Amino acid sequence: MNFKLRKLNIKQYLWSIVLAFLFIMSLLIPCVSTYKYSDQNLKLVDLPPIVKLKKLDENYGVYIHKNLYPVVFFLNGKVAKVPQRKAENLNERKDYYLVNNNLLTFDYSDIKDFTKINYDDVKIIYNSRIINNEQLIYVWNASNIFGTDSLGRDIFTRIFEGIKISFIIGFVASIVNMVIGVVYGGMAGYLGGKLDVLMLGFLNVIYSIPSVLITILLSILMKPGIVTIIIVIGCVYWVSMARQVRAEVMAIKQKDFILAEKIIGLPAYKIFFKHIIPNIKEVILTTLIVNVQNAIFTEAYLSFLGLGLPAPVASLGTLINDAVSNFRSNPYQLIIPSVAIVLIFICLDNIIKVRKNVKLKNMYV
Repeated sequence: MNFKLRKLNIKQYLWSIVLAFLFIMSLLIPCVSTYKYSDQNLKLVDLPPIVKLKKLDENYGVYIHKNLYPVVFFLNGKVAKVPQRKAENLNERKDYYLVNNNLLTFDYSDIKDFTKINYDDVKIIYNSRIINNEQLIYVWNASNIFGTDSLGRDIFTRIFEGIKISFIIGFVASIVNMVIGVVYGGMAGYLGGKLDVLMLGFLNVIYSIPSVLITILLSILMKPGIVTIIIVIGCVYWVSMARQVRAEVMAIKQKDFILAEKIIGLPAYKIFFKHIIPNIKEVILTTLIVNVQNAIFTEAYLSFLGLGLPAPVASLGTLINDAVSNFRSNPYQLIIPSVAIVLIFICLDNIIKVRKNVKLKNMYV
């Protein structure tokens, strides 16, 4: 039994470490990154994490951008430059660029349909030498390891900025929910009687209204921003905390040690905060973690509907919303933030499961 409990605690510790690591990285990466989360570079829009280069020489390769201009990379994957077009020949359908004092030519004469371009049909001539497909290599984009979005912003920096914002919204909103829920549910459960009937009735009325409807309505009425999202979530998810706390308080206030403290005249607030709250802390913490999940998910779908955080603020929800329109051509822009939010949910979900398992095990120890 002790071994199983120890194993569960180690598992919980590991999931917490993963979550803490993500949060610490979300604080550090935006500060130390070469790019800010809002920096735009319209010459480097929609660069993928893995780029297909045609090798020019021993140091450089060229990436054919989807807008049909060259992006020159070092062979280690870092962006070297985006050369300016020096001349064009409309009759022969050629563009000319200067790279390291050598002429780079993009020849489009083999392309029949520009609406469905096969980029292998773009003939590249560098320093009077045709660069064929045998000199094709794939390298990791070392300048933007998760690629760039439709405005040329670095997705790696924006992902960790988004994780930070989502964590802030999730934890702050959940703490607001906890405070309101514990006070409201605690009063209803401890005082009981007609007051409990009235307070429970109010809870049931709010609980019967779809939370999605309340969040969307409040988001429309209020000015977009982080504070607004926290207020919106705080107005919705405290109900579950209050119901859980009320039920636990009603059960524990009938215990002999609570009745004894009432008999000796201990004030109600001391009984509640010193003796009841410590005995229901597992329920409070578990509900708190569930509310963190709900808060992050709520921010994500509000942003998906266009009711979330305003640009250029980056949260996981806004990143997913920005990427939806480009999913067919650049699926990585949607996949990467989706993986991040799923990883956070998996960590929180496993922490909840382990806490529940530990509580059940302790009941039989």
